[in-house]
Amino acid sequence: MPNLFVFRHGEAAISSPDFDRPLTNKGLSDIKRVSEEFSKYPIHNAVLVSSPSTRTVKTSEILHSKLRSHNVSLIFLEDGYLAEDGVWLKYLEGLSEEFESCIIVGHNPGIMNLVKRLTGEDVPMPPGTGVVIDLVINEWREVFDGAGEVVKICTP
Repeated sequence: MPNLFVFRHGEAAISSPDFDRPLTNKGLSDIKRVSEEFSKYPIHNAVLVSSPSTRTVKTSEILHSKLRSHNVSLIFLEDGYLAEDGVWLKYLEGLSEEFESCIIVGHNPGIMNLVKRLTGEDVPMPPGTGVVIDLVINEWREVFDGAGEVVKICTP
């Protein structure tokens, strides 16, 4: 049964252009703390897929470094910047079965809507939040609305 981890990037500085906004010091420390907690999960043969914006790249790099012992591949999805839930769902449906876990790092409202779509739960996702979802499917291509259950929410 595949496992899904959905993260919102850490707190970002207010600047322009939006794509280039870096994490604040608080954002950096929050992501380090949350990623430490998630590194305790049994994550095997995983892919970490992220929006290519500056703040999501840094969030993903921190997560990836904490998960080094878990054999995690890192991918930046061009369509991931400010992506809606449908973009992420399509990505999951096409994910190779070699990956037992997927970690998504993105932006609201897309990732918050993805969590709701998969679980039926309204989970507030302020910056730095991570959600663990157990999916009731055998293969990624079987993912559907309501296919998951929130098992853990980690906020900074």
